[in-house]
Amino acid sequence: MRPGATTRSTGGSKRKIRDILVSNTADAMLGSMIDANEEKLPRYLEEVVKQAESLRARSGAGAVASKAMTLRHWSEIPLCVAHSTNKEHGGLPGTMAIELLEREQCFTELTAWLEAAVGRSGCLALVSGEAGIGKTALLQEFTKRQSCARRVLWGACDALFTPRPLGPLHDIARQTEGALAEALSAPASREAIFSAALDELEHQHTPTLVVLEDMQWADEATLDLLKFLGRRIHRTRAMLVVTYRDDEVGARHALRFVVADLPRASVHRMSLGPLSEGAVAKLASAAGRSSEGLHRATDGNPFFVTEVLAAVADSIPVTVRDAVLARAERLSPAEREIAEVVAIVPGKTEAWLLQQAAQVDDAGLEGCLSIGMVRDEDGSLAFRHELARRALEDALSPARQQALHVRVLSILAQRAEVSHARLAHHAAGAHSARDILRFAPIATAQAASVGAHREAAAQYEVALHYSDELSATERATLLEQVSYECYLTDQIERAIEARRTALEIWKTSGSGLREGDALRWLSRLSWILGREVEADRYAAEAVATLESLPAGPELAMAYSNRSQHASAMTKY
Repeated sequence: MRPGATTRSTGGSKRKIRDILVSNTADAMLGSMIDANEEKLPRYLEEVVKQAESLRARSGAGAVASKAMTLRHWSEIPLCVAHSTNKEHGGLPGTMAIELLEREQCFTELTAWLEAAVGRSGCLALVSGEAGIGKTALLQEFTKRQSCARRVLWGACDALFTPRPLGPLHDIARQTEGALAEALSAPASREAIFSAALDELEHQHTPTLVVLEDMQWADEATLDLLKFLGRRIHRTRAMLVVTYRDDEVGARHALRFVVADLPRASVHRMSLGPLSEGAVAKLASAAGRSSEGLHRATDGNPFFVTEVLAAVADSIPVTVRDAVLARAERLSPAEREIAEVVAIVPGKTEAWLLQQAAQVDDAGLEGCLSIGMVRDEDGSLAFRHELARRALEDALSPARQQALHVRVLSILAQRAEVSHARLAHHAAGAHSARDILRFAPIATAQAASVGAHREAAAQYEVALHYSDELSATERATLLEQVSYECYLTDQIERAIEARRTALEIWKTSGSGLREGDALRWLSRLSWILGREVEADRYAAEAVATLESLPAGPELAMAYSNRSQHASAMTKY
């Protein structure tokens, strides 16, 4: 359940909203739409019921229908919000109040543009941003706040394999009825339909706000409609807001050419950016979760942030996974090959690596950019969000992942400047014991030398997974190294476990010196956890074992350890 959401049943709300909307719009499909989105709607139902009742009282069926059109997009609405169930946000007790974060400047600009459109001449506003950045949430909140436009009309393009011609206009016609609906249902010419759409904006000089969403998926006829209305919008008292995903609109996308031809005097632009670390921390606090690493993993994308906070810790939310995979499905086989190579490379994939690991051309790169990947000036390619990379990587079969790691490792191993940590990562993915045992110890030593002991411990654990390839002495030494790094990073239980396993190997091999030192370490580790009896027993065994051998530094350390225990026991 999402942060701040109530646990009350929404069955009654669902029936209520069905009655209000279906009865007022005579839309036979709306009831099934609500049913199909039942799992996605609970956090919005109460708010929309309240809005729908208010709209019905004020404006009749048309306005209710315009609000109902937003139902179809709820599955994609990001919650760049802080949730509350208190009255301080103006909500009723027990209901969910929503506060958009870091969008006040956007509201200010939208309000100014709409006031100018209503008071002087109409305008077109282009609102862009990556998927999940909050375009729909922003505009829904704006339509509630604004008081200039007496009519609000919504239309949207859909990511269909074969887009419906003039799909957004059909959405709007269902809200306005009248001449526009007749023109679309009759065998009218395109010119007649476009003229009916313009007449609707000029309708009785009524101030109107029109929202057309997801124009990156528009068909050719809809793009022509945008150009037609954009050139004439100044003659109306309307503001036409067009949203699109800028990360899916490449240099050769048809929308680019349409936007370039629009009259500059009538066009405003707004690009939504990600949330700051402070805003992400506020959302995490509201959800009762830590914000550590959250901004880095999500890059401040509101959809990713809220979904991660609503999911089980350290897992890829199913909603994020589904969104990423849905976009990847649009790739051609050649483009998919590029994306999969990048998915198994944390961070950026250098141009030279990409060229050797996949068949790369401009068309393939553009396809990858269209699903939200980014390319640096040096030609390297990466996923915009680490969560998106991990989602695609996790979707690959184990055999596919291994094959890609083998391919990438063979290329990286030929370059001297590549870090051993990076080589060890791909060696693990390739399940190559030989390469892991070759690269991981060096990577560990490098990490420990700069104080990165948690990373060092992780590298040792990777090597330990393949330690069956080592001799008993080598494996025991590796276990002691794991134990020491875990000790330095306060993973004491794991440090004890590794040291005990090493102790058994030393006992079997007859290495008394190493056995005694392992006992001394177990005494120290047990004492840290407050296990005094175990600590004292290990301390005594360490001294007894080492006293039977020639004196050396190990015995001196064992004596020191025993005396420290005795002194501490005397104090307490």
